[in-house]
Amino acid sequence: MQSEYRRQAPTTEIEVLVSVLEAVQTELDGLPDQLSKSGLAAAALEIARGLDGPASLAMKSMAAKELRDTLGVLLSQAPPAERNDLVDQLRQQREKKVGRAAAKG
Repeated sequence: MQSEYRRQAPTTEIEVLVSVLEAVQTELDGLPDQLSKSGLAAAALEIARGLDGPASLAMKSMAAKELRDTLGVLLSQAPPAERNDLVDQLRQQREKKVGRAAAKG
């Protein structure tokens, strides 16, 4: 009975929860058009489609490595994201205070 359960157990539960194609598209959406519409981006999407489809674990492993490398190249070419964390906010406040003090003379 237990071996029968194993044969019938869903093996694609993770695929239902996480689509590689959707995740890659989300990554690409955050890039400038010049990168998100490039040939390299199109290749990343095709690799992601392959990972979502039926294939052997060995093929998916190789495709995942290629996808990681491809996304790495794309992300390395992207401009740095603007930050606005606590340190940035404190720096901005300090610059305003210094500017006001300098204006008063």
